[in-house]
Amino acid sequence: MRHIMFFSIILMLAMRPHLLADTGTSQSAAGALTAMPPAAPGLTSPADGASAVTLPAVVEWDSLAHATTYTLQVSDADDFSNLLVNESGLIDTSYSVSGLAQGGAYYWHVCAGNTAGDGGFCEYNTFTAEGSLPVELSSFSAEPVSAGVLLKWTTQSETDNLGFILERQVVETLHATSPQSWETIASYLTHPELRAHGNTSQRTDYSFMDENVQPGQSYTYRLSDVNTSGEVHVYDEIQITLADAPEMTAIDPPFPNPFNPQTKIEYHLAKSGPVEIMVYDILGRKVKSLLNETQRAGSYNIWWHGRDNAGSQTSTGTYLIMLKTKEVVRTQKVVMVR
Repeated sequence: MRHIMFFSIILMLAMRPHLLADTGTSQSAAGALTAMPPAAPGLTSPADGASAVTLPAVVEWDSLAHATTYTLQVSDADDFSNLLVNESGLIDTSYSVSGLAQGGAYYWHVCAGNTAGDGGFCEYNTFTAEGSLPVELSSFSAEPVSAGVLLKWTTQSETDNLGFILERQVVETLHATSPQSWETIASYLTHPELRAHGNTSQRTDYSFMDENVQPGQSYTYRLSDVNTSGEVHVYDEIQITLADAPEMTAIDPPFPNPFNPQTKIEYHLAKSGPVEIMVYDILGRKVKSLLNETQRAGSYNIWWHGRDNAGSQTSTGTYLIMLKTKEVVRTQKVVMVR
């Protein structure tokens, strides 16, 4: 009888080998975990009820050990009837949500999945995006021109906007050993071109000429707007470096030379002041006045199209291009060929 019982025990162990070792039990438990969809993850950021969330909104959730992918849904309705985002197969536990409207309220939740399928969605969180700015600025630029630095900016819309303030700072260069403090160079209170339109949904272009600049110097400009409540919003800064002033006032040989129908005249001013550029024939008679204005020190170019002051084409021959400032007079010869 004992022999029969012993034989039966040996036979049972042979048919069920997982009973011979404890490791079989742990493997079976792990397999059971991955054979089921994971639980819903917890939401970490933005916290439920968060306001003024910066756009694009970055949402984050907890990582689950037995999850391989995640599905994110974002909606502007608490029943998720209108999905703005429905991203599945996500590996990371964060996502940057673009395309949301400023000041809008949004709802979001996440579910996790593995080889057994997707689990259920967690309870949603809600957040409100940052509100709209009083001014939607689309561009701000600084351009070196003969009169100084031309500052231009464009708005796409404005709400309760009184106007703008322009500030300038001298940047550290060989001419300035340390950055200077911000200086207001123009304001809507003192310059009509900086006054705003109050409320508009139309594109509006603005500009201002900063004439109080020096060659070879670097400047940083910043733009601010002021609304009807007196709140000031400061935008990003832009920097510009002006070319050094030429060492001497001069006029280069025109090119091409001989020419037909036009020739380019380059000239250089060592000092700021009144400038005249004129064309004379070989007998000394004035043919054309090309320029008569005040310019800053710098290098410039101008074109002569072979016409006189009356607009008539000049004849074949040699002409003198004269550059005249308070300090010097410079000339170059040019030949017109018909």
